[in-house]
Amino acid sequence: MPKQKLVLILGTALALITAFLVKIWMDQQRGIIEEAVKLQAAKQEERFMVILFAKAPIAAGDYIEPADVEKKEVPERQVLPQSVTSLDRIQGMVAIADIMQGEPITITKLAFPRGATGLADVTPVGRRAITIAVDNIASLAGMVKPGDYVDVIVLISVPVQLADGSKMADNRVIPLFQNVEVLAVGQSTVGAGKRRAGRYTQDQSQEAQASPLITLSLTPQEAGLLAYISEQGKVRLVLRNPSDSKMEPLQITSLESLLKYLSPQTEGPQMPQPKDYVDVYRGLAKEKVPLRD
Repeated sequence: MPKQKLVLILGTALALITAFLVKIWMDQQRGIIEEAVKLQAAKQEERFMVILFAKAPIAAGDYIEPADVEKKEVPERQVLPQSVTSLDRIQGMVAIADIMQGEPITITKLAFPRGATGLADVTPVGRRAITIAVDNIASLAGMVKPGDYVDVIVLISVPVQLADGSKMADNRVIPLFQNVEVLAVGQSTVGAGKRRAGRYTQDQSQEAQASPLITLSLTPQEAGLLAYISEQGKVRLVLRNPSDSKMEPLQITSLESLLKYLSPQTEGPQMPQPKDYVDVYRGLAKEKVPLRD
């Protein structure tokens, strides 16, 4: 009898120990799974950017050719400042320092060749230089410089037909173009010897800062559209970060869209649908009586 009790006690103790060890193992596995799920979710939520890398070594003084670069998608947190996101932005530029194979291309290692100081020289192939007259507001208080990239929006009045058939003028803000290069401000252009550490250092005289003329790089069709619409309304420039070339889907802004943005309408309570019958109670019994026209 004492032996049986001892065996029973030992068996119970071993069962408890086994259950405890199994629980510890299951907790560890649950923790591993939860960590893997969190890591996968973090990877899915992480934002990526497409930037240019050197496909082959580029020596100082060499022109940047399309065959020398390739696009790669990298996490946004790993993108170096002044990284180039579009080949159009560096067309016609040369390396001012050696760029190793596999190295991300940054604007700090590029410049226009000496002598390319005229407007025609810095206008990219296939594009047109078009000059618009701007005021102090449109030029961001004179802070827009050659080499910057801007979005172009226009404030224009359009005729709107009312419900009674009459017409009225309604002001609209139309996003016209995005990611447009500024080729010149006044007579100051994107030129050699004026680019330092990825920034354009221009003539800081009062005349240059107060210039009412800004020259943009557009396609032939875009240039025609801008020439037409600049005669119909007011043009505004929106400055972009030099590393940002992302195109955003933009909507036309009107008084209606402004009011919706300021006071978004919430859906009201759903009205019950009319029934085609009525409930008639006779004592404790309920009867459905159909309605007749």
